Amino acid sequence: MFSRRQSRRTEETPIDVQKQIVLLEKQLAEIDSVLHELGDEAMPTSAESETDNRRLQVDVVVGNSAMVDKMPGLIKKICSMVNRSYGYMRVDEGDIADRLQMGDPGSSRANRVLHVAFMGDQPVGCMSSTFRVPWAEDGCGHWGLLVVDESLQGKGIASRMVQAAEARLAGMCEQIQMEYEYTPGDELSERLLAWYEGKLNFRCVSGPPRGRGPEFRKCRKLISKEDRQRGRRQRLNELRSDFSEELAALRSNGSGGYGGSIG
Repeated sequence: MFSRRQSRRTEETPIDVQKQIVLLEKQLAEIDSVLHELGDEAMPTSAESETDNRRLQVDVVVGNSAMVDKMPGLIKKICSMVNRSYGYMRVDEGDIADRLQMGDPGSSRANRVLHVAFMGDQPVGCMSSTFRVPWAEDGCGHWGLLVVDESLQGKGIASRMVQAAEARLAGMCEQIQMEYEYTPGDELSERLLAWYEGKLNFRCVSGPPRGRGPEFRKCRKLISKEDRQRGRRQRLNELRSDFSEELAALRSNGSGGYGGSIG
């Protein structure tokens, strides 16, 4: 219903601007109507997550390019953290820069974003969430690249990031897919199995582990109706914020550029 509009041309006439204003006003009215039907409900946060956040002072946000200007070395820190965790060069600095750029203004309409966990101004974890991936059908979102600084693992940071990523996906998807490699008897693999397919309620499409040799486990879980409603409300509010900012900018530019108020 609410799609990304094409970038505006450098030179626009008052009629062009007026059409964009009318379109944005129509989209905002549609959003307000749907939000009214959904009602107003705050997104719940578990007591455990609230306690962890206060104790660790962890903030999980969608990364963007502005952070790079405010935090010199951010890209290098994230890149290093990811590659250390994977044990090989999983990403380079250009890849991280591209992922952060996806969270720039208008990111409510982006397909994929990079969630970044911060303690103060230091990145301590990251993960991606994607509405549509080529290896899954429409309606199945995806999260991955889940990494926490090695010195801070086991403190609830990963759970907090997963919560943020799944809340975002719930606004557009009915189920979520993630993948990981599992080797029976390996300590890390067993912890991941217990967390992914236990605490997080994912189910492997191929069934239980076969019990011999490494295997690639593709896992999915359905998003509950309640979580989809909360996710849709969250997404609509984010879209409303983006559209409102665009509308204000158009009106301001129109007033300043054409000598009169537009809209």
